[in-house]
Amino acid sequence: MPADRLSSVSQVVLTATLVDVEKNLKVLKKQYAKLKAQYGNDPSKAELLESIADQIQKLRELVRQERAKARQEASQEPQNENGNSDQAEPPENQQADPQVSQQIGDEEAAKEAKILELKKQIEVLRKSKAAQKAAAEQRRQKKAAHQAQEEINRQTTEEQVRARKIQELRSMVDALKRQKAEQAAANGVAMPGLPASMSVTPKSFDRLRYGSIAGIMTIKFQDGRSKQLTSYGNGPNYGSTDIMAARYQCVELIYRYAQLFGAIQQGSLGDGRVVAQHLAEQLPNFFRYEANGVSHYNDLPQLGSVLSLNSIQGLEHDVPEGHVGIVVGAQSVGGDEYTVTLFDQNWPAGTWKIISFSRDENSRWVGRMRNSNALSGFVSVAGWANVVNW
Repeated sequence: MPADRLSSVSQVVLTATLVDVEKNLKVLKKQYAKLKAQYGNDPSKAELLESIADQIQKLRELVRQERAKARQEASQEPQNENGNSDQAEPPENQQADPQVSQQIGDEEAAKEAKILELKKQIEVLRKSKAAQKAAAEQRRQKKAAHQAQEEINRQTTEEQVRARKIQELRSMVDALKRQKAEQAAANGVAMPGLPASMSVTPKSFDRLRYGSIAGIMTIKFQDGRSKQLTSYGNGPNYGSTDIMAARYQCVELIYRYAQLFGAIQQGSLGDGRVVAQHLAEQLPNFFRYEANGVSHYNDLPQLGSVLSLNSIQGLEHDVPEGHVGIVVGAQSVGGDEYTVTLFDQNWPAGTWKIISFSRDENSRWVGRMRNSNALSGFVSVAGWANVVNW
């Protein structure tokens, strides 16, 4: 093939190729501008951006050189009188030189490879940006969860501190009341509102008469006032927990006792084993509940305390309801023993019960009562409600 015809064919192929390359180059330049705006201040991406810019510049220079070469070859073609090339268009069935086609194909492949490499680098930057956003969101969520947990811990700690302070203040108030009463008694000064003494008549145990008086408890205050409370018997049904057959249950006595402090809804105190706890919950201004096993001597049952006994697993019969009564006497026996006398109702015994407290291996005060029906020979104390305000 003559050289001028080969040049013409090369020019046609190269022109079409350069148009596509320039289009891709424009797209890459726009994408590079966006990436530079996003990552221009990121030192870790500076080298990658510089590499992309360098390759774009090389590709641009290559396009420029090819354009210049094409213009130079076009200017060397002979012109006819009309200003057109004398070289006729190659026939449609005429094929280009294989060497020229191979050269053009190699150049095209190199350009496409560079464009593909640029696209890959741009995709790496995009993925890196997405990963940074995901990591930032994860850090934000973790920080928010940590702050929420810290707030919960802070509120819990504050609640615990407040509860502890309230308990400490109550103990201080009770101690001051007892100290004031003891000083007043020593000086012969009457303290209005505080009991001077509590006494009971000997217990009458009459199984035959329903509603018979089992005993009377008298509370004498130092301001001259006095209150009385009567314990009644259930006749042949003495000791029964069937309220239809035995009206005067142990809890019924506590309802009448509670009327001295405030209104208590009937049926709201439960069985005898939980009466002390429920009483303190319903009348918190007058009673404070202590569970069996207190550490401090001042927290032991005092005059007027309501004391609950646990359920009994018995030799002859069980008493799952437990029992409850009112403390009418309390005294220390040595340094490690303490006894209280219980005024109660609906308990088949000829005397008022004695509850003994002693220290266990952990120096806690634990109370129990002797009982011949219990398998262990004793009934344990559940807890008591100490009077904090009369």
